[in-house]
Amino acid sequence: MLVETGHYALWLAGAMAFLQALLPTFCADRRTACALAVSAAKTQSALLTFSIAALGYGFIANDFAVRYIAAHSNSLLPWYYRLTAVWGG
Repeated sequence: MLVETGHYALWLAGAMAFLQALLPTFCADRRTACALAVSAAKTQSALLTFSIAALGYGFIANDFAVRYIAAHSNSLLPWYYRLTAVWGG
């Protein structure tokens, strides 16, 4: 369940990136657009951090329902190898 929530957080981070791509066109005229761009960047950072942490939890918990985890991990690996498999895939 946590890994699926991380997946949705990744999609929301993509939406924040799209918002950040659009805001510079409005930022020259309005200060609120600039403030919104800063908030979008902070939100995107938090969502991406949560997403990678959720994936790491999935590796530690051996959540083999996720295809990426099933392809790059197994239950006999020590926890530190499973955690580094987040970046190793």
